[in-house]
Amino acid sequence: MSTMGERIRKLRKLHGLSQDKLAELIEKTKSNVSGYENDKFEPSAQTIIALCKVFNISADSLLFGADEVVLKIEQSEYISIIKDEIELVKKIKKLNYDERLKIEGIIDGILISKELSQNKNKNSSLLINGEESATTETA
Repeated sequence: MSTMGERIRKLRKLHGLSQDKLAELIEKTKSNVSGYENDKFEPSAQTIIALCKVFNISADSLLFGADEVVLKIEQSEYISIIKDEIELVKKIKKLNYDERLKIEGIIDGILISKELSQNKNKNSSLLINGEESATTETA
């Protein structure tokens, strides 16, 4: 299991940030960032919040290295991602723009088909229930 310092270093590198740039973004010094990454000391709660904002992750992910990563998508929308889904995203990132569009089209097609199937089942259920009530009322 990795330490919080190791996770901070990994996330910083993943985001292509130098220690100087990360320090600037979280309003700390390069030496603070180095201390966090080398587990010499732990960041304050305020710094943890700043790191989570920079890396777009949950505090659980930073603090505990949870298998499940929670990403903040927009102001009030979060999405939970498990390891399998992260692996899928890694594969997608290896594709070029046109290949990604094809994958997106395939996914959209599957989702539309699923939605149509669910709507068909709902309509069938409504029809059956409607027929039952019409039969009960006339009897």
